[in-house]
Amino acid sequence: MSPGQQRAAADYLGERYGIAQRRACRVLGRSRSTWRYRGRRRGDEPALARAIKKLARRHPRAGYRMIHARLARQGWEVNLKRVHRLWIELGLKRPVRRRKPRKLGPKPGSAPTVAWRNPLGLRTTYGPVTSFTIGRPTVVLSSG
Repeated sequence: MSPGQQRAAADYLGERYGIAQRRACRVLGRSRSTWRYRGRRRGDEPALARAIKKLARRHPRAGYRMIHARLARQGWEVNLKRVHRLWIELGLKRPVRRRKPRKLGPKPGSAPTVAWRNPLGLRTTYGPVTSFTIGRPTVVLSSG
């Protein structure tokens, strides 16, 4: 149950059965401060919601964090949590990026046994080159 619903239930218990506020809150398992709290909306909430919608339309790949950064650049002094709450209330969602399905098997040229020709005409494989052919004779490189 939301805090608002719990407040309504505590009010109902108090009116219907004539029980005290302390007992109604104890029955519901909530503190009395929750029952007494009255949330209030700020006056700039509609303007902020319009600004968030406008930015979300202009930047469809952006999430609430990037929208918060853009609001800050525009001069809004607004908390990230507040932007997130409005983002959810407005029903905005960032589109999910669809990744391309990977193809099965090795990528061309990625297997270590595949040889390739470089611009000098040398036939090489992955790893250190120990011999190569230029014209007719084979040249062997020594590692010492």
